[in-house]
Amino acid sequence: MRRFIESRIARGVSVFLAYALIVPFLTFVSATRASAQIETLPLWAVVDFTNQSSKGGAGYGKTASEAVNSELAKTNKYEMIPAETVARAQTELGYAGTMRPDQLIRLGQNIRAATIVSGQIVDYRVIEVGAGKQADVLLRVEVRDVASGLPINGAALKASSAIKGGDVSDETLINEAISAAAYEAVQQITARTLPRATVLNTLEKTALINRGARSGFQKDQEVIVTRGRDQVATATVTEVEPDAAVIQVVRANRGIQPGDKVQVVFNVPPLYGFNKRGEADTGGRAGAQGAKRGNNSGLISILILVGIAAFLFMGGRGGGADLVTDVNAEAFVLPDDTPAVRISWRPDAFIKGNNQRYQWQVYRSDTLGAPVIISPGLSTEAIDDARPRTFTWYDFQGIVGGAFCDNTAPANPTTANATGVVPGTPYTYQVELIYSLSALDLPGTGTTGNTTGGTTGGLTTGGTTGGLTTGGTTGGLTTGGMGAELEGEDVPFSTGGQGFDDEEIYLLAQTGGGGDRCYFASSKVPTRGQATPLVRPTLRSPVNNAIVATAPVFVFTSVKGATASVVLEYVIQLSDDPTFPKNRTITPADGKFIDNTLVPGAQLSSKPIREALTAFKGVEFVYWRVGARNVQDVPGPVPVQGERYIFSAPFRFKRPTDPPIPPAE
Repeated sequence: MRRFIESRIARGVSVFLAYALIVPFLTFVSATRASAQIETLPLWAVVDFTNQSSKGGAGYGKTASEAVNSELAKTNKYEMIPAETVARAQTELGYAGTMRPDQLIRLGQNIRAATIVSGQIVDYRVIEVGAGKQADVLLRVEVRDVASGLPINGAALKASSAIKGGDVSDETLINEAISAAAYEAVQQITARTLPRATVLNTLEKTALINRGARSGFQKDQEVIVTRGRDQVATATVTEVEPDAAVIQVVRANRGIQPGDKVQVVFNVPPLYGFNKRGEADTGGRAGAQGAKRGNNSGLISILILVGIAAFLFMGGRGGGADLVTDVNAEAFVLPDDTPAVRISWRPDAFIKGNNQRYQWQVYRSDTLGAPVIISPGLSTEAIDDARPRTFTWYDFQGIVGGAFCDNTAPANPTTANATGVVPGTPYTYQVELIYSLSALDLPGTGTTGNTTGGTTGGLTTGGTTGGLTTGGTTGGLTTGGMGAELEGEDVPFSTGGQGFDDEEIYLLAQTGGGGDRCYFASSKVPTRGQATPLVRPTLRSPVNNAIVATAPVFVFTSVKGATASVVLEYVIQLSDDPTFPKNRTITPADGKFIDNTLVPGAQLSSKPIREALTAFKGVEFVYWRVGARNVQDVPGPVPVQGERYIFSAPFRFKRPTDPPIPPAE
């Protein structure tokens, strides 16, 4: 045996057996890698949106579809079918204009898309805001599952452009608002995680699925059941447990079987245009006309009115506190190259869209005691640029909110002469709201005191069968018991014996029902980080239209200001397109670095950038630009194609198309 073990034959057998043991493992690893490599993203397609506005502008629909397509591509969650492929298939099928759902599905099947996205610009407008103007756009996006033909996601929203000077064209503002709407729509679509599950077992027309309330399933949800690319049934959720649920088949194309996938259906709300308050109308009202809402509309209106008073003055976070959230400051440059900061915010749900908002007052860290900008009550942003300005603001002397009507006009109007921002200087901001309510909505009465009723009315909660009463000689607000008037289609509000529907209730709330308007100030809410306005970097070399035959050194001027502690980061970008689209723009390996100089206006140079010659094969002209930002800014400058930098105007250089002439012998 020992001789055999030491023989060549035995050693050969040992090697063979070891190899036989290793090969299956290697095969498994390579198969795993191969399967990982062939895993693909779901195929999505976007068709041209339609413009339903009576104002015209056929190109706006295409602009919206391109913007939505671009934003979806940026998520890296979907493989977007090129617009040219979609348009060619649409032409081959003979579809033009607005397509019916069945046509969308056939188009999706033709291009083998799993999901097809369509939408409409419902309306748009350009309005005057202060000394400038802004555009508002109503956009509705519908995401449809091709296998089932049903909408599974989407968004319906209003978005606005920035407020800009009167010399900017309406078309520019509208396009900016469309881009903002596309971004917000895609954010909503990707953030809305619709529950998905797998069928575990079936019994006649019911099925058990492996997800429940913890995953977002709820009773009476509509779901679709798919097998591969095909829909096999439509069903509803009938029973829900924390980690399981039961669905009941409503319509079956084929029998459900274990392993089938279950997807919740999302119905995109309709949009009917702008309502009286300038918000998106999703309830079927067009202006002052339209059908009355359902049985709960009056109750909802009551809860809104009572909730505002309770929230601002009795409970919640204290009188008038934190009526604004998500306050951000972002540096950017105006179209005329003026450095600026955009301060944006989101009003609290209790005051969003209401005429209670009188004026926003924005305070800056270098100016004590007085704001540096004011903005109209319905706006959600303000621009602080390098130019001085004069305006009137209201000084409530640090008093936040209140329960009594001490001010029937904004308190202490004061003229302010504010200076502009200094480029290169970091700033933080605070935002304060001056708001108003009807005296009838206050828990106090008249001036500071502690009674209810009185000459301007108060707020009284009734007993077990009573309702909400505001007394006083100027009329009040009364509802009967919870089992009485609240069951009707319109809830009668007692003001001299006349009933009102819920649209009139809103107007009544804004005018105070005959009582005075009372004015208050909210707390000052700070931005979540600082912003540093910067001038655009100035490009020096290669000069514009220069011929570059060797790896160039890019030279530009520092944008550092007088604040020595500011640390600036620069990025050099190259593109074959002067607009620098994200999918055709590169940042070279040595194209990002920190400004270590302490001298404002110093000349900065990169290392030789070889990619300037090797990128974009076959392209003669290459465009370059430089971006700058303070690394300590949060969240950073306003994004440009997703990049948070202040970018220079672009230069371009020409690359020789012929090989260089060899040196002479």
